[in-house]
Amino acid sequence: MPDPDALAQFVGAVSSLIDQVGTSGIPLSELDGGHGATTPAQRSVREQLLASSLARVDNGTLVLTGIGVALAALPDAARADKLWRHLAATLGNVRHEISSDAIVLLLLIIAADRYDFDYQEGIAAGLAALGWRTTEGELLDRWDAFEAVVAQYRFLSHAGAFTSGEGSASATPVGVDFARTALRVEAAQS
Repeated sequence: MPDPDALAQFVGAVSSLIDQVGTSGIPLSELDGGHGATTPAQRSVREQLLASSLARVDNGTLVLTGIGVALAALPDAARADKLWRHLAATLGNVRHEISSDAIVLLLLIIAADRYDFDYQEGIAAGLAALGWRTTEGELLDRWDAFEAVVAQYRFLSHAGAFTSGEGSASATPVGVDFARTALRVEAAQS
């Protein structure tokens, strides 16, 4: 588990959006440019808030779920810890089995703390080893692999799990801790 400051910083954007949504919700039009352009980081945080069941969209308004409301009521330190654990437990909540496998592979790459590892090639090789192919029966290339994990990659990148360059990533200490936590949760749920 990372130190409390690193943990709070990692979940900070999600926690801030929970505060912004509050108990009355916020119209998506306000999030999508009503007060200026939405950044890719803001979009990835909103997507993760929805994917992790902390919020839902109701008649064009982003509203917190029961879990989101419960987290919003917690003091900052307790919220950061619970949010960290919840995000780790729900990162793999996806509709497609290939994306689930790709997320586990991405987490393994981050947890291994490899310097400048080509995560796209690593995920593509892992998916090939698991038997994944294109609809034409070909091996997946690095871009197919990235497509399977793009939303989670963007969220983890914006949260500070790793620094990234052209096709490679270097894990940060908080990223290694988060990936290992998420993998332990994944193993416990299997």
